Amino acid sequence: MLVFPSSPTDQTVLQHALHANSGDGTAQYLLGTLLFSKGMYDAGIEHWTDAKLLSQNMPVLDANLGKAWLHIKNDAQRALESFEQGAKNDPTNADIYAGLDTAMSLTGVSAKDRAAALARYPSADDASSTMPASLVDQLALTRAEAGQYDEALALFKERFFPSEEGGVSATQVLFEIKLMRAEAEAASGKCADAESFLAVDHPGLTLNGAVSQAYVRMAAIAKRCLRQQESDQFLQKAAAGKNIADAPWAARAQQLLGTYDAAQLQEKLATSLADARYVADPSSITGWWWLNIGAIELALNHKKLAREAFNKSLLPPDSMMSHHLVRAAVADSEASRTAH
Repeated sequence: MLVFPSSPTDQTVLQHALHANSGDGTAQYLLGTLLFSKGMYDAGIEHWTDAKLLSQNMPVLDANLGKAWLHIKNDAQRALESFEQGAKNDPTNADIYAGLDTAMSLTGVSAKDRAAALARYPSADDASSTMPASLVDQLALTRAEAGQYDEALALFKERFFPSEEGGVSATQVLFEIKLMRAEAEAASGKCADAESFLAVDHPGLTLNGAVSQAYVRMAAIAKRCLRQQESDQFLQKAAAGKNIADAPWAARAQQLLGTYDAAQLQEKLATSLADARYVADPSSITGWWWLNIGAIELALNHKKLAREAFNKSLLPPDSMMSHHLVRAAVADSEASRTAH
């Protein structure tokens, strides 16, 4: 079992060990870990890289290198290469798959390929798998993005999802997947199936206090299926949203209803952006926080700032489906640009 050095004495011992035998992969890794922990990132990465050349299958090493490339060097492509190696060498390390999700999202890997990569976790589709609930959520959402709705929903059968204070629930993830399927059904003319989704109440609709996004999307389904009155009702509910996360979607609802004043709307969005950007405790910054900033920036047509915020949303651990929702927002933005 590897230990993690931290003292000056440890550093001296490891340097002497490498002077005597530069081919000691474990010593290279441990010295890299010590230096990296002291903020000497380049030196740490250099020793980890040497360790990788010497000990291809060392546990944890690929995850550490991947996170260093991703968070320190801002090199998502090299991070992706490390995480892909890690999936082979350290297949039950959850950090590997969380890193894959981020690096693949940043480098534009297709949903189908992302789903296949996350499904490499041992026995991912087995309810008895040790795959953490957060990764099951990611795999399910990514499969849904790829149009694999049945496979996504199957992941929730006979599986226990522990409740996490301040976290997303299985009910909310299930709602998102069913909403995505209803959107696809409406787009392909299967309105009977889509309308059956709209006809029932959904306990997972509210996400961290926000409702407007879901209602705008449900309004779009109703409109595609020629149910204009129902569409307007959903838009009215969306327009009434009061959460900061509701702001861009409430604005869109007002625009679609034709009930907005452009100047007033811009002022409200600017105020919401200022509120979203205010953080009393920087340690509380999450992917959800950056997602909301990006969505409001996009509503204000600040496309560059929106994309920067969206990229930042992908770097922290996923919160409230932030990684999935960022990918959806980017896809929606690109589709709108193409349409125009």
